[in-house]
Amino acid sequence: MGTVTGPTVPPGTSRSRPCAVLALIVGVQGWLYRGELDPPAELNDGAMHLALVRWIGRRIEAGQAAFDGWFPDLGLGFPQSHHYQSLPHVLTAEVGRVVGFESAFHLMLYVLFVSWPVSLYLACRILRLPGRQAVACAAVATLVVSQPQSGYEASSYVWAGFGLWTQLWGAWTLPIALALGYEALAARRSVVLAGCALAVTALVHPFTGWLGFAVLAVAAVASSGRRMRVVRLGAVCAVAGALASWFFIPIWLDRSGAVYEVFARTTALNPFYESYGARDTIRSFASGSLFDNGRLPVVTVLAVVGVLSCARRIHEGPHRLFLLLIATSAVLYAMGTSPPSVTGWLPFREILYFPRFLLGVHLGGILLAGEGLMTLQSVVSRWLSTAWPRPAAIAMTIASLVLVLSPAIRERVDYARLGRTLAQSQDAADVSDGVDLSSLLQQIPGGTGRVFAGSAEGWGRRYTVGHVPVYIALLEARLPSIGFFNMVSSVGSLSERAFDESDRTHYAKFGVRWLVLPEDRRPLVPAILAAVRGRHRLYEVPSPAVVEIVDATTVLSVRAQTLIRSIPSAPVSFGPFESDRVLLRWKGNAGLPNHGGAGSPGRVLSTAVARDYEKLSAKVETTRQSYVAFAQSWHPRWRAWVDGAPASVVMIEPGTLGIAVGPGLHQVVVAYDEFEFGSELAIGGAVLVFAVSFVASRIRWWSSRSRSRNTA
Repeated sequence: MGTVTGPTVPPGTSRSRPCAVLALIVGVQGWLYRGELDPPAELNDGAMHLALVRWIGRRIEAGQAAFDGWFPDLGLGFPQSHHYQSLPHVLTAEVGRVVGFESAFHLMLYVLFVSWPVSLYLACRILRLPGRQAVACAAVATLVVSQPQSGYEASSYVWAGFGLWTQLWGAWTLPIALALGYEALAARRSVVLAGCALAVTALVHPFTGWLGFAVLAVAAVASSGRRMRVVRLGAVCAVAGALASWFFIPIWLDRSGAVYEVFARTTALNPFYESYGARDTIRSFASGSLFDNGRLPVVTVLAVVGVLSCARRIHEGPHRLFLLLIATSAVLYAMGTSPPSVTGWLPFREILYFPRFLLGVHLGGILLAGEGLMTLQSVVSRWLSTAWPRPAAIAMTIASLVLVLSPAIRERVDYARLGRTLAQSQDAADVSDGVDLSSLLQQIPGGTGRVFAGSAEGWGRRYTVGHVPVYIALLEARLPSIGFFNMVSSVGSLSERAFDESDRTHYAKFGVRWLVLPEDRRPLVPAILAAVRGRHRLYEVPSPAVVEIVDATTVLSVRAQTLIRSIPSAPVSFGPFESDRVLLRWKGNAGLPNHGGAGSPGRVLSTAVARDYEKLSAKVETTRQSYVAFAQSWHPRWRAWVDGAPASVVMIEPGTLGIAVGPGLHQVVVAYDEFEFGSELAIGGAVLVFAVSFVASRIRWWSSRSRSRNTA
C-alpha cells in the first residue's frame, strides 16, 4: 500500500560496490555459459519450446492469433498456446521477428539464465536487506546443484540439461513476486504492484505462480496481525487474478480438451508427479545431495548456518520469510507420495508436479545460505580485525569466503566445461550424420500424415544423431510426429504410448504414414522404401493417414486415468469388424453407435489439409451409416460440417475426431475454432485492477485514520 526506500547507506560507504560485485557475478556466469547463445540442435524439452516459438512467430507474421491455434507437430495435435504457459513464447516470437526466432529463443534463455542473480539481488533489496547480503545471495544462486536437477540450477535450463525454458522465466520473477508480496502483507508496498508481480509469475509459469501464492498464504497466516494480512493477501490475489484472467479463463472454459495427468498416479514412485517423501527429502538434505550433489556440502552448511541465524531473528520480516519459504516448499516437495486424502484439498491438485517444488526449496536454501555467508563473514571479520590492520583484514576476509566457496565454484566451472565439450561433439554430428537426416526428412511431403522414428520409451532412445534422438529432431523439420511424449496435454495423446508399430490398424488410428528408421531396422508392417540417406531410411506405409471411414458399434466411458492405466493394451478394436472403432464417452458426452456390417463402410475419394492441420476436408463415399475419423486429437473447439450443414464432433478411439455420416456421397469439413475473447477479458481485468486499487486506498486511509485516533 505504501512504499519505502531501501536502507540508508552509512557515510563513506559506496552504493556502487555491491552492484560492481553483482556485475562481476553475472559476467563470470555469462562467460562460463557463453555457448548457450548458439547451441547445437536441441536435445530435450527445449526442442518443444523452440518449435512453439517458431510456430507462434509464423502465426504472428501471418496476422493470426498468437495465443490460440492448432499446433500439429506433437502427439495428435493440440492448441498448445491456448492451454500452455505461452506468454514467454509469444514475447520471444516478437523479438524473433527482428533477430530470427531461433536466435531470439537462445538469447532469451541466455539472458534470463545468466542474469538470475540479479533477480535474487533485487528481491533482497526490496526486503530492505543490506547490499552485501543481497550480493551474497546472488553469488550462492549460481552454485546450487542437486540430484533431482530441476530447481535453481544450471542443469534445469542449459542445452546439456533438461530445457525447462518456461520454468526459467518463473524462476526469474518468483523472488521479486515473493518480496513484493511479503512487503505488501506488511503494508510496506503496494498491493497492486505485488499483484502485478504475482500475475506475471503465474502467466509465464503457472506452477511457479501457484508456489508463490502458497508461500504468501502461509506467511499471511503465520504472522502477527493476520487478519489485515489476509485481507491484503486477498487484494494481492484479486489483482493477480484480474490481470491473468485473459489467459486462464479461456483455459478454464475449454478445460475438457486438455489433460495434464499424462501418467497414472497409482504407481509406487512416479518421478513426474511424486517426489520422494519426507524421509528421503531429509536424507537428501543431510547428505548434501539437495544443494551440493557430488561435491563438498558448501551450500548445505551455509544454509544450516542461515537457518540458525534466522531463527534468532525470526521476528524480523525477511528472516521469517526465508524460513517460511523453505519450510512450505519442503513440505510440498515431500508431499507427493501422500495419498489423495492428504493432498486432495490443495487447489488444482491434478496439475501439481510435486518434484518441481524443489524450485522453492532451492530458493529458500539460497536465501538462507546468503544469510549464512554473511554470518560467517561477520565472525571472520571481527576475528581478523582484532589482529590485523583494516585493509589486510578485509582482504583476508574476502579470501577466506572465496576459499569456502571454492569447491562449489570449481565444480560449476567443470560442469560448464563439460557442457561445451558435449556441444562440440553434437556440432560435429550435425554437420555429418545430421545433414543426411535433414536431406531425408525433406522428402516427406507436407499434409500427408505423421512420422514415427521411435519413441522415448523404446528403441527411439538409441536412434540418435549425436546426442539428439531422431524423434526430437523431427521438430526441427516441422513434421508432425508421435513418440516425443508428455510435451502436449491433449486428450488423444494420452494413448500415444499405445502405438504399436507392428499393428497396421494403428497407423490409420494415429495418422502415421511415414517411418524413419536406422539402417539396421526394418518396418514391422508392409511399407515401401521411399528414400535412403547415409544410415537413415524413409518408408511409406500404405494407410489412410489423415482420414478414414470406420464403423463405431461400441461406446466406452473413459476418464484420463482409465486411458492411462489401459496402456499399453489400448486402444484396440473392440468391435466385430476390422474397421470397427470405439466411441468414447468423455466428460459425459458420446456419439451414437451404428450397426456396422460386413465389408468396408466406405472409401475416401479425396482429402485436403490446410496449413497446420487447422482445417481438414474429405470427400467420402459411404455404403452405410458410419463415421469419418480424422486423426487429430479431440478438442471442444473443433467444428464440423457435412455437406455444408453443421455436424457434431465426437470422440473416437484413440481420442480423435469422429463425424457421423449416412450412406452416400459427402463432403466433410472440420476446422479448429479459435478463442476470440482475450481483449474483452483483458479490459475487464484492467477495470477490476482499478477497483481493487481504489478499495486498497480506502483501506490504507481507514488504517491511518484508526492509528491517528488511537494516538490521540
